[in-house]
Amino acid sequence: MNIIQNKNEIKIHTINAMLALYCAIIFFGVLSVSMMPFISMFERVRNFLIILLFLISITTQKHSLLQWIWLGIGISICIFSFLFAYSDRTFLLMIIIMFSMSTVSPEKLLKFSILMILISLFIICLLALLGIIPNLIFYRNGAIRYSLGTMYPLTFAGFIFYCCAAGIILISNSSSSKNWIINLILILASVFVYKVNGARNDAFNILILILCRFSKFLPDKINKILTKISSIIVCSIAFLTIFISNIIPYTSNLYGKMNDLFSGRLQLQYTLFSMYTPKLLEQNIPQNGLGRATTTLMNYFYIDSSYVRLLFMGGILLFLLFGVTFLLFLLRMINCNMYLIVYIALVIVISGITEDAVINPIMNIFLPLLLMKNDLIVNCNNKLNI
Repeated sequence: MNIIQNKNEIKIHTINAMLALYCAIIFFGVLSVSMMPFISMFERVRNFLIILLFLISITTQKHSLLQWIWLGIGISICIFSFLFAYSDRTFLLMIIIMFSMSTVSPEKLLKFSILMILISLFIICLLALLGIIPNLIFYRNGAIRYSLGTMYPLTFAGFIFYCCAAGIILISNSSSSKNWIINLILILASVFVYKVNGARNDAFNILILILCRFSKFLPDKINKILTKISSIIVCSIAFLTIFISNIIPYTSNLYGKMNDLFSGRLQLQYTLFSMYTPKLLEQNIPQNGLGRATTTLMNYFYIDSSYVRLLFMGGILLFLLFGVTFLLFLLRMINCNMYLIVYIALVIVISGITEDAVINPIMNIFLPLLLMKNDLIVNCNNKLNI
């Protein structure tokens, strides 16, 4: 009896240590996309903590055979890229974080992630408002956009969106009397990122999250049909947007209107396809974005879409690995009747069409869920009544 109790205590202490490390990774990750000085130092500390988290995970946690196979495939692709092409540490770090945190309770993962993101944002926002670090100001169509201490307004708004998405799951069992308060908070968050950060897409996506909350009032049979249809439609649209600049004729009026609607992203995507082609492995694509910029850039070029970014910079093999992993995750959640998670995952897919946050292992705190075993998520489902 004492042996079993000691093992359980060791397991709890290990999980707590991993959560503490993960919180530190998020903290330094947020600082690394802020206007704080010594950014390179924050990145090095973050990378060191990720490696330490990985070592603890592989030596103390019980992973499934499928998780080990997935890890082996992902790391192998990154190693081949390093040896024969180009290696971007972002994808390797994403693989390591997903695998390492796949044995932690989803409830604890999301709860501590939200807490650490909000604490980190509060610190850099306060420093920016006090004038200790720059609060960059951007203009779009006559509107002022504030970065609030981050490298770009959409960076701040992206963190808020993912906190809202995770928060909905954690409060899914809230009483009906509190629903209007929760919806009001989400509306205020949407208005905030729209008015302050000028983040139209994040504001819209937060409002869609409110609709996701009503899924618990629908019968399981209806939810199962809706999630299957929605998954097919949303994933298909997300895939097609990768090639939208090739689908719509460059000289057509529709192209011009769509390019204006998406703030010039079609033109950037057209330029990308003109200069590069997707490779099996990773490739280096030099970019010149507005992050941390205080002056006007003459040759702005940045890949905003998460899926275009993954395909071109990560390569076809990594694109297929993450694509198949996500589709299997959706299928597993539908079969386990966890429809709220499916709806929220699809909203995240929509957000990735115009933003690169989906493949950001610090901002997208849902990534480890893709590898979690069904029973771990089901236990969380029973506790939170997702």
